[in-house]
Amino acid sequence: MSNTHFPVVPIAQVPVPELLGGASLNRPVVLVVERNPAVAESLVEILNQGGYAAIPACDATDAVEIAMLMPPDLVIADAEVRDTSGIPVAAVLRDKLPDVKIVLLDGDESAAGIAFAVVEKPVQPKVLLEKVSLGLNLNVKLM
Repeated sequence: MSNTHFPVVPIAQVPVPELLGGASLNRPVVLVVERNPAVAESLVEILNQGGYAAIPACDATDAVEIAMLMPPDLVIADAEVRDTSGIPVAAVLRDKLPDVKIVLLDGDESAAGIAFAVVEKPVQPKVLLEKVSLGLNLNVKLM
C-alpha cells in the first residue's frame, strides 16, 4: 500500500485530471465512496493497479459533487455513507445517475434495488476487480 494522502480542497476547484491523479481518461472511471480514508486509499490503489481510473470520496457531499462533475462508469459505495438527511449515498447517486452500476460495500439484501453487487469487508482485491469487471461488462478473466 502506498503512503499517498489526498489533499483537502473543495471538489469544485479541482480540475478533472487532478481528480484522476493524472490517470488517463481512456480508462473506465470508478468512484470509490468510503468513509475510512485508509480503506479508500487501499481500494483506489487496487483499482488503479487493475487498470481503472479510481477517484476517492470520503463523504456523500464529495461523492455527489464528483459524480456530477465527471459521471463515473461505476460506483463502489460504503453502505454506511449517508447524506445529510440520512439517505444512503448509493441511493442518492442512483437517483442522479440512473444508469450507473453500483457495487455496495457491506450491504445486505435491502440494497437489491440500488446495487448490482455487494462486496463484504475486508475486501478481497480479486473479488472487487471481478465485480467491477462484471459491472462494466468487460468480462476480464482474472487469475
